[in-house]
Amino acid sequence: MGRTAVWLVIGTGVLYPIAIIGFVSSCLPLDFGGVDWHAHSWSAYARLLFDQDFDGQWVWQAGYARIFARSVWFAVLTSATCLLVAFPTALWVVGLRTRYQRLCLLLLIVPFLVSLVVRCYGWMLLIADHGLVNRLLNGLGVEGALGILYTDWATVLGLTNVFIPFMIFPIYSVLRRLDWETVDAGTSLGASKWAVLTRLVVPASMPGIRAGIGLTFIPAFGSYVVSDLLGGAKSMMVGNLIQLAFGPNRDWPKGAALAIVVLAFSLLVAWAARSRRPGGPGSGELGVPTKFRGAGLVGAAALLFLYLPIVAVVVMSFNLGKSALIWTGFSLHAYRDLMSNSALLSATWNSIQLAVLTSLITVVLALSAAWAIRSKATQGARASALSALIHVPLVAPEIVLAVSTLLGFAALSIDLGFGVVLFAHVVFCLPVAFIPIRASMEAIDDAVLDAAKGLGASPSQVLARIVVPCVAPGIASAVMLSFITSLDDFVTSYFLSGVGGTTLPTYIYSMLKLEMTTEINAASTLLAIATCGIVAAGYWLAQVKIPGGEATRRAETFGPNWETFAGGRL
Repeated sequence: MGRTAVWLVIGTGVLYPIAIIGFVSSCLPLDFGGVDWHAHSWSAYARLLFDQDFDGQWVWQAGYARIFARSVWFAVLTSATCLLVAFPTALWVVGLRTRYQRLCLLLLIVPFLVSLVVRCYGWMLLIADHGLVNRLLNGLGVEGALGILYTDWATVLGLTNVFIPFMIFPIYSVLRRLDWETVDAGTSLGASKWAVLTRLVVPASMPGIRAGIGLTFIPAFGSYVVSDLLGGAKSMMVGNLIQLAFGPNRDWPKGAALAIVVLAFSLLVAWAARSRRPGGPGSGELGVPTKFRGAGLVGAAALLFLYLPIVAVVVMSFNLGKSALIWTGFSLHAYRDLMSNSALLSATWNSIQLAVLTSLITVVLALSAAWAIRSKATQGARASALSALIHVPLVAPEIVLAVSTLLGFAALSIDLGFGVVLFAHVVFCLPVAFIPIRASMEAIDDAVLDAAKGLGASPSQVLARIVVPCVAPGIASAVMLSFITSLDDFVTSYFLSGVGGTTLPTYIYSMLKLEMTTEINAASTLLAIATCGIVAAGYWLAQVKIPGGEATRRAETFGPNWETFAGGRL
């Protein structure tokens, strides 16, 4: 029954929407929006590069091609910048003691889990013409405005801040398994630290570097929120074009065609990053990692860079004035105003309900899928297909899946609302829960399962009495990740919420489109604190003293296992 439910969710949540968006891309648009489901043409793809003049002649228009190229360029710049910062940061983290490594990994992942809208808003507060950075420079004697906000540089800055963790973790994963005794041997033979780094460490780290580039490039390429809030109209990316096609322009076939192109390009990049990845260097942690001068400074700067926008939002939430940019004194009035804002309270309640239901449903489905693969109830090609389909939401740009789901429900004449958003969140969060649960389940000794079966235990008894207790840390990790991912999600909720289904990130975004106020600061702060609190609680539970090897197993799996999570995305 559980396996059937998983296949049903994957089929209706991944395969069906992608099939529908492919079908819509072959349809003709109606004059006032919508789709003529019975008239077919591939002109939507042609209209990405050409347009028809008044005589019906196709004329080259470079707008979409230019924005597509800009998106690729932004993704390349973001990946390169992240790599330059992530590699020394990973070197620094891997050289720390185990306890401090876990703490640093936690500190690196927390900002990534904070809502994307909140982090972008933090950068708006920092780099606006009258923002905190500009006022600081003016106080130091530098006259004039920075003029960074709503430029290409602001977009790349935001993308780099958002995706640095996805570059750090794969590189760290490889460095942690590196044979450092070989590196020490090179140093003992007279090689300089630079020679050891460039000739031994970097080549051995290439699997992690390739994975990190793929993890960074794909979401940066399909980003929508960062370019919208920080770049503005002059820095549009393909995600913004898709939003315009399904929003104000109401040209669904053209938007569907662009989404198919973006999806195909993203899958191609993911395949390239995965297919060229060899089996990993070394067989485990051998020797003490070599320390490289300056790596710690870069790592500390990376942490500061990640937390800077969040700190800016928190600090300005206590501003006395109504302006979100100009500090006039300390006050709690913004938080008092929130308590009387019925729209915000309703959005908060919607977000909490969504997060709770999503995490519960997702964990049950993820546990069923992981057990089906582990128990060989689903074998061979079916098991590989199930695992691959579960991971699709992590590889495909979220905006593509959001508009695909939108079209899927529109084709069935189902109204948007809470139920639609819940279904989409379950699909989107399923791989987030599946990865830590499967990692925990793979660690179970086959002899234990065989002994239980030999004593007459049924499959359901084995699952309930042996498997679930053994993978409890993975389940707890999955619950936490699913809850946070659903709570902070914006893109999926934005396209599918409908009337009365507004979530807290969507509400904050809609307020930002009007003006920046201290009330937005307060709402963003509460959302960020909720995320940080949940992650901190998970880390604390991982450190609880437990007899025997259970403490180690919980710390390895709960917390969560970021290395497995990041590595499973490609």
